[in-house]
Amino acid sequence: MITNHSFITSKSVEKSSNAAWVASGNHPPTVVRRSHFAPRTLLTIFFKSTGPVLIHSFKCGQTIDHQYYINNCLRPVIDEIQNQRPSLGIPSIKLHRDNGKAHIHDDVVNYLQSEGVTIMPYPPNSPNLAPCNF
Repeated sequence: MITNHSFITSKSVEKSSNAAWVASGNHPPTVVRRSHFAPRTLLTIFFKSTGPVLIHSFKCGQTIDHQYYINNCLRPVIDEIQNQRPSLGIPSIKLHRDNGKAHIHDDVVNYLQSEGVTIMPYPPNSPNLAPCNF
């Protein structure tokens, strides 16, 4: 059996990423687009090579400053790592993060150093470096 396929795009969106192969007589797939003003969820994910350690979601409109970052992200991560590997402890942890203001604040750096966490340097203006590269 030979099936005739044609390559079509959605009439409302002319992007090549929305193009699809469709058998003749079938309708193209619906392109779902989120409203520009739809609420979004911001997540912070801390992970090791074995998987996630902490996934923290922020409330809509939540201001994230250095104190919030220490109390709601870093402390729970350090506590979880201490629970997972009590014999190795925290000094063997290396943290790679971006240069966000809450991440590089002096209080955050001092807290991490007091816990014995090694902070990996993050070069400025390096959009090609993602945590998954490590």
